[in-house]
Amino acid sequence: MGNSLNNVQAFDPYRVIGYAMPGYLPASLTNNAVVDAVILKAVSFSTGKEYGITATKKLMEFSSTTITNNATFPHTVNDGNGDGSSLSDVIVYNSKVSSAGGNDPATNRVFYS
Repeated sequence: MGNSLNNVQAFDPYRVIGYAMPGYLPASLTNNAVVDAVILKAVSFSTGKEYGITATKKLMEFSSTTITNNATFPHTVNDGNGDGSSLSDVIVYNSKVSSAGGNDPATNRVFYS
């Protein structure tokens, strides 16, 4: 059949380089039922929050214990034609958007495309 994995959960590819190892104490996150597809990419904020995009074109917010489930997240992304067929990447950046003459601190932002 070959040397490949078809489906993996709680997998830590960096624990022992070159060997498939389980993650430490895998556990389900609170609100895990809102995830309806594989999270394809995820990025971490310095605030402890992480953001990811799913195969069903949703932007997810989560922490080490909980997946956010409120009016903002999960956020369904569409391209104006009713689908999010181009959603493939997510990044975190700092932006200093100021309405007070440049005195506002930089704020973490999420960009997805």
